[in-house]
Amino acid sequence: MNVFSTLRLILLAAAVALIAQSNRCKPQAGGVSDFFPLAAGNEWIYQDSLWREGQLVSVFFDTLRVTGTNRFEGYPTYLLSDGRELMWRNDTLFQLVFQRSGYRFPTIYFVAGQQMVLFNYAFGGDVVIQRKSERLEVCPKVYGSGKNLCYRISDACGGDLILQQHAGPVYWRVGHCFAEEGSVLTKTLLHFRPGR
Repeated sequence: MNVFSTLRLILLAAAVALIAQSNRCKPQAGGVSDFFPLAAGNEWIYQDSLWREGQLVSVFFDTLRVTGTNRFEGYPTYLLSDGRELMWRNDTLFQLVFQRSGYRFPTIYFVAGQQMVLFNYAFGGDVVIQRKSERLEVCPKVYGSGKNLCYRISDACGGDLILQQHAGPVYWRVGHCFAEEGSVLTKTLLHFRPGR
């Protein structure tokens, strides 16, 4: 058995264990799915800012949409215009990813909880980074009044994502693992439009 086969087995075992654990959890009061509201037609409009070596290079606009739905192991999934497929199970948001072999499996994307949670996130199927999810005492005034609850998801690549209750992802800072060297991309929510 080579290193890649061993890594695949470890990832598969970890994903199965996490899914089993999430199925035993009870959803928190207040609707944790409000932190990334997923319904066909939901739309987020962002102002994207590209920085190179600390200098603002360009500003442009970007739209993220829930384009449709699907199912995975009996659970509804939501297809996003950027190619991601997300799925809520109790207090955990999963992203469905593919291994190079074509095997599709869920990886944790976000965990709602009162305490800080550390978890592994698989991207590209075989590559794993550590993420941290924590509830913020004060929600940054990025979008709306700032009075809603927020969570921050940060990763070992310097990425940051803020999810705001009833609005979803209001701020993204793309980490260096996913950006061109020396560049930083930030996305700030301008408008959230629920689907009909």
